[in-house]
Amino acid sequence: MIEEQIDLSLLHGVIDKDKFVSLVDFQAENYKSKNTIFYIVAIDFKIKKYKENQITRENVAKYISAVIHATVNPMRDSYTYCNDKFLVLLTGGGVNAVQSFMKKIDDTVENKFRDDVEVAFGQAQCPQDSTNCKDLVQYSLNTRTIKSELSGIQSKAWGYEVSKSLKTIESNMKSQLFNELTTLVKLIDGYDSYLSNHSQKVAQGSVILAQEIGLEDKEIEKIAIASLLHDIGYIAIAKEVYNKKGNLSQEEWNIIRLHPLIASEHILKPYPIFQEYLPIITNHHEFLDGSGYPKGKKGYDVPIESQIISIVDTYRAICVDRPYRKAFDTDEIFDLYIRSAGIKWDKNLITIFTAVIADVEMKEKFDASGDFDLKKFLK
Repeated sequence: MIEEQIDLSLLHGVIDKDKFVSLVDFQAENYKSKNTIFYIVAIDFKIKKYKENQITRENVAKYISAVIHATVNPMRDSYTYCNDKFLVLLTGGGVNAVQSFMKKIDDTVENKFRDDVEVAFGQAQCPQDSTNCKDLVQYSLNTRTIKSELSGIQSKAWGYEVSKSLKTIESNMKSQLFNELTTLVKLIDGYDSYLSNHSQKVAQGSVILAQEIGLEDKEIEKIAIASLLHDIGYIAIAKEVYNKKGNLSQEEWNIIRLHPLIASEHILKPYPIFQEYLPIITNHHEFLDGSGYPKGKKGYDVPIESQIISIVDTYRAICVDRPYRKAFDTDEIFDLYIRSAGIKWDKNLITIFTAVIADVEMKEKFDASGDFDLKKFLK
């Protein structure tokens, strides 16, 4: 162990190493009982021009500590400074949240110190990389990467070999995401081809609606993935119930209403890479007035992403004949949405959605059939 050379009392919000280890171990135990994933992020830095600018490691560490303190959630996250490196425990959000955290630190340090300081990042995920604190920390240190705007190449400087760049890490994660998603989509198709086609059309329409309201690319990507999987809970429900031509009994209807929870709590929960999509999927049948299911949530408790999927999901469902009813005509479709604006779904969302399907060219694009091309969202 290298002796710590910076007085921890000078740093914002750090905790000592032993307390940090205890918190990581506690989170690891939480994962075993609750399947709650978390991340360890290692942050290291190099000062390149001591003589010219008199920047000290102590000053840089103090500044980075302040940025971390302002970025993490103090109610659930924590960090320490040990062996001249920061270790951060992030317990909320998913891969995108970790990437955003690292980018925030990197951008802020770059704006402050320009070309005088290089920052390196590494990350480890529990349980994907390990459920042991020592191994998670070591993994995060081993994957540290220096970002060098000037050289544009990976550096092998100051004591360790850089194994991956942030771009490579993100690319690998997206490759894993695509592969696992493809497998799950095939499961849906194997259960029922209509359900698979429906999910792809919902994804297609949800992306268009999300683009029309001006969401950022990352949010649109999340909606695309969540909408492809929003009905995967049905694969655990007996086909005779799902495809029943007559009216459902109360017991059968109760089973159907469980499909969002089946998706998030049973089918997708074991996949760490899908954790950030679960709230969207769980709530895609909840309505603003609390009349939805599975939990009767209201108002702002229903995520905007879930509402987008819900609006398109309903549209795709009512536009086709089903065993228990005929497809809606144009007047019935508009009447349903106008009556539901501000009650089931956000008024502004409905205004934009009805404008989309009222436009002949946009509606044609919205209704287009064919496989949804997810690859363009996972570049």
